[in-house]
Amino acid sequence: MRHNLLLVVVGLLLTLSSYANAEMFCREQNGAVFVREECRKAETRLNPTALGLAGAPGPKGEKGERGPRGRQGPPGHPGTTALPPPEPRSAGETQTQPLWWQVVILALLGVVIGISTGETYKLRREAQKQTELQLRPFVIFEPAEGKDFCVRNLGQNTALNVKVEPFTLFPPALAAFPWPVPVLRPAEARLLQGRTALVEGKVVADDLLFDVLRPTGEYVKSEDDTLRPTIHIEFENVTGQRYFVHERLLYGDLEILDSGPVTPPAGSTVRSAQQRFQLVWQRLQPLGPKLQSAWQRLQSLSQKLQSVWRQWWRQRKRVNVRTVNEEKEWGD
Repeated sequence: MRHNLLLVVVGLLLTLSSYANAEMFCREQNGAVFVREECRKAETRLNPTALGLAGAPGPKGEKGERGPRGRQGPPGHPGTTALPPPEPRSAGETQTQPLWWQVVILALLGVVIGISTGETYKLRREAQKQTELQLRPFVIFEPAEGKDFCVRNLGQNTALNVKVEPFTLFPPALAAFPWPVPVLRPAEARLLQGRTALVEGKVVADDLLFDVLRPTGEYVKSEDDTLRPTIHIEFENVTGQRYFVHERLLYGDLEILDSGPVTPPAGSTVRSAQQRFQLVWQRLQPLGPKLQSAWQRLQSLSQKLQSVWRQWWRQRKRVNVRTVNEEKEWGD
């Protein structure tokens, strides 16, 4: 009896479901079924399809006719046209585009690297210069005890082939020290041998001419400072690099004017360019006689061609004269 009552209630609910599509089946704990908008906490919602109460879906209906076109809206105000929305970009495209701060960081990094490279190059050149100054010899010319003169090495390296160039004591007297010093060690002084004085190209055996270089108690100041004897000294180190010292000496008063390498250092660009030019010049020198002989042959050949051309031109001229004379005779 109770089961039949449940079926009757379910049938009534199905009938009402056609009028209330928003309602649902709710079952209480005692088995009673109700139609509610929402089930209570103690009730259980029933699925009509699972219970077999819902019928199978019907066939798809035919497509209806197209409705009439609506009226066109009023035109918009000028200048108020909305821009199209930007196209969305994928995450991969965003990652491939460099950010502005990355470009700034790379630029600053390049500037820092360039500055550090320049400073490193300057420090390296300065270190090489200081090392070269410390290790190279430095030779000066000075008066010795008595009436002799010597050369002294003030540097920290051995000087080779020390030579004092001829210089003017006072016009027209010249001083010459023809014998060079082969070896001069650091802090060593060696006397110069074979000094001579030349006056107008003649050797003078008067040693008083050299008194202008020796120290004296009575200092005589020259009216013209250009008459102060200027001495040029050349020498080289153990690697063959030549140096010079330019000094002035008057009554023992020594003044260094200039010093430095005679030729560029061995590791410089100028020195390497000079060496390459000398090598190329040495290779081209044997070709000089060959080129000269070839030029002489060309000259002789051109002379022969000129003589042949002249002979041919004279013969042609003679033939033309004969032809003209024969035509005149024939016309007569």
